[in-house]
Amino acid sequence: MPTIPFPGRVFLLLFTAYSTILFVISLIQRAPLQAALLEFKGFLLYPFMAYIVAAGLRTVRLVRWSIGIVVFWYIYVAAQGIRQFVRGEQGIGWSDLFRASGDYAPINTYGITLGAICLLVVGIAVYSSDKRLKLIFGLIATWLFLGSVVSVSRTVWIACASGMMVLLLSGKKAGYAISVILFGIVLFSSLPTQVSGRIDQFSDSSTEKRQFYFESGLRSWEARWLTGWSWGSAYWYYPGVGLVPTSDGVAWYHNDYLNLAAQTGVIGVALYVGYWLQTLLATNRWYKDHADSPMSGYVRGAQLALVVLLVSAGFEHVLWKPDIAGLVGWVCGLMLACMRLHDD
Repeated sequence: MPTIPFPGRVFLLLFTAYSTILFVISLIQRAPLQAALLEFKGFLLYPFMAYIVAAGLRTVRLVRWSIGIVVFWYIYVAAQGIRQFVRGEQGIGWSDLFRASGDYAPINTYGITLGAICLLVVGIAVYSSDKRLKLIFGLIATWLFLGSVVSVSRTVWIACASGMMVLLLSGKKAGYAISVILFGIVLFSSLPTQVSGRIDQFSDSSTEKRQFYFESGLRSWEARWLTGWSWGSAYWYYPGVGLVPTSDGVAWYHNDYLNLAAQTGVIGVALYVGYWLQTLLATNRWYKDHADSPMSGYVRGAQLALVVLLVSAGFEHVLWKPDIAGLVGWVCGLMLACMRLHDD
């Protein structure tokens, strides 16, 4: 059996070494152990999880079963969210608007997760040669996207649009991407005013809090821009006061890249982002030689889902929190497994 592709391995191994050094420094400085360990292990664990997933998905049959189980589960989760939204149950009130979570996870995590699985299905549908399967997968993707929409999360729209831009720029399937984008525009324009108004306005209390989080993260990073403060050291910024340590040592900046920058500096961000860029670019290189492979839909779908998650990490905590970061590892592992299985 061909070896598992390991794109960006130099970046990941260097990031691992650098992060470990910073973790030791955190222990020496007596940073809160739980806080230091939480993000240190999170940022490292899930990229490596991808190779465990890829090693386990040894056959096309296992790949299909894995995708089928995941998609079936999230069809159910989407149904729960849609039901909640229609009934106005267990959401977060915004005037008379309810934001659904499907009893699955925090609202934005729920929406991002369904958005990622939706794009996985879109990729499979676009590359399927069977018209009946295209229709079935298209209906499933639509259902999943509706499930993500009822979270009323701005991040969902931004991240899914980014995923579709990747498909658009792929060239060969640009027509499908344009169709999906037009469908999204029509759907958005037909949403109730309260829903669309919540998405396209930027003056609510949530936005103001995010501005505070963003400025705190930016100021923390500026103070030690090269190497960061090390794991478990996080600060809020108050005008006229300056940087004040957070109560638990966790950087809750709602932006994983700012979290990483504040704790590991430019060095850590460059290595970590470099790994993901190399992984995504390796997929594009694979397509140049295998565009007509029976695995191409799975690879593209996983790539689109991964883009959704990586973009969402700029607005939420995705890459290190256990309630969603495991999906990052699974999607990346699925992508690598399918790239390998073509050559089997």
